[in-house]
Amino acid sequence: MIIIDTNVWVSFFKGEKKALPLKDLIVENQCLLHPYVYGELLLGGLTVKAEELLGVLEKIPVTDEETVYQFIREEQVNSRGIGWVDVNILVSALSRKYRVFTFDQNLSKLCTEYHCNLP
Repeated sequence: MIIIDTNVWVSFFKGEKKALPLKDLIVENQCLLHPYVYGELLLGGLTVKAEELLGVLEKIPVTDEETVYQFIREEQVNSRGIGWVDVNILVSALSRKYRVFTFDQNLSKLCTEYHCNLP
């Protein structure tokens, strides 16, 4: 299963070519929706059709904050160019053995280091 980052959804909804692989993942029921990603998408504005699509995806639980804080400290991912939503996606993927589909270079680099990046 694959957590889809906000930037991939935005590209997909804009019809950008680089996001085309997402269509197959949706059809194959491989997409997971992180609540923070959903929140970012809602804040950016969604069409009714986009909101309906996101509404049928499996939503993963948010990892508790202390676990995320511990990961940041122990793995020293501070000052690596990722934000709170990114680190939550990463920790969720690692704790549940999911992969991550992102266009964010910094998050992608970390996901590659932790072997959870979508190849």
